[in-house]
Amino acid sequence: MKHDQDIDRLIALSRGLRYRILVQEVQKTRSLCLISRDGAPLIVEDERDREGIPLWPSEAVTERMATGIWEGCRPLPVTLDEFRSKMVPRLSEAGLLLVIFPTEEDSGRSVEPVEFMRELETLPDL
Repeated sequence: MKHDQDIDRLIALSRGLRYRILVQEVQKTRSLCLISRDGAPLIVEDERDREGIPLWPSEAVTERMATGIWEGCRPLPVTLDEFRSKMVPRLSEAGLLLVIFPTEEDSGRSVEPVEFMRELETLPDL
């Protein structure tokens, strides 16, 4: 997923396929990536005006997405263990969703943090 052409093909996929690929990559690498400004994760609104934290499968994809409104933002890689133990409880408490793999053309799939972790842990490896 490091080459620009591969990333462009990935970004062009449907919301559902991008979600599945993110799950597959997180299962494989045991990490995921947020986007940050000044070291803090960005909060975005989904298509229903609900607030959430966007997630991507890798630093390379996140760097590619750091354009337009996210210009100047930086990838914030997180291990799955850190995400599960520290971020999921905080995000849930704050009422924030996870916005999975948004692109310039699509806001991505929004899910509750606990639901995402449950899906991640129960889906078979792809």
